[in-house]
Order: sequence, then C-alpha cells, then structure tokens
Amino acid sequence: MDGGRGRAASVGEEVGASQRCVREGVKEGHRADVYEVVDQRYLGDDAFVQDVTGRFTNEEPPHAVAVTWEEICKGVFKQSGVSAGAVRDRGKERGAVRITRVMAWGGREVGGVTNREMAQALRQDPGSVSRGVRKLVDEMEKDRDLVKLVQVLCETMRRGRPFKKTIRHA
Repeated sequence: MDGGRGRAASVGEEVGASQRCVREGVKEGHRADVYEVVDQRYLGDDAFVQDVTGRFTNEEPPHAVAVTWEEICKGVFKQSGVSAGAVRDRGKERGAVRITRVMAWGGREVGGVTNREMAQALRQDPGSVSRGVRKLVDEMEKDRDLVKLVQVLCETMRRGRPFKKTIRHA
C-alpha cells in the first residue's frame, strides 16, 4: 500500500489481490444464500430490505397503466383547457411549452412512455423532452396549482385502467 491511503502501489499488487480473492471464493464453493431473493425491488441483505420496505408501508407505488399517447394528450388538453392546435403549432408560447411538458410528465408517470417515444410523438429531440420534464419538476416546486393540475391529471388517467405489463415495469 502506498502511504496508507488504501490504494495498491502497483497494478501487479492489484492483480495479485484479485486472484487471491477469487481463489478464496472458489474454496468456499457454491453458496445458496448468495442467490436467495428477498424482494426483487431492492438489492441488499434482509435487514436492509426490511428497513427500506418499512419506510413505505402505507404507500402503493404508482404503476404504469395501459394508456395510449393520444389518450394522454386528450386528457392534458381537457384538463388544461388548451387546444391541441395551440400546442402542435410548436410555438414558443409559454403556456404551450408548459402543456407539452405536462404531456411528457403524464406519459412518463402514468403510461410508462419512454423519452424516445415521447420525443418521436412530439417531434422533438429526446434530450429536449428530458430537459423539459426536469424544468416542469422545478416549476412544480414553486407552483402549487401546477402540482394540483398534474396530480388530478395523473389520477384521472390511472382510474380504472389495468397495469401496463412490460419488462420495463416488472
């Protein structure tokens, strides 16, 4: 070790240490406890999983539901009172930009739509969609009315819909 900082002095020492670790593991043989599954949502030992799940006992995590992009857009337009034409004109008018961000948020949070899918539907770059969603989150931290609009929208779109069954949301 060099100077007590916890780093190996050479690549040779690192390789040697790695080989010793592998040899010790091989001597132990197969350990079934390494492959036990406690709760597939978390990576960690039993105590960690219990600690984490104990924090969220009353909360049901929101699941993506089977909803189309068109239904998300219609829901946003109806909830906000903005016409589809105003948003699709791709103008930089602040209200239309915000509605586009809400559509992206709703797509992600309710429908499990990817940034790529939303970008294609909105005819934007995926990075722009991602930045827009982050800006919406920043706006929601300051605007309680916007938070209420988004919450009502998400609850309305989730109501009565089956969960979306994809590997992405398993």
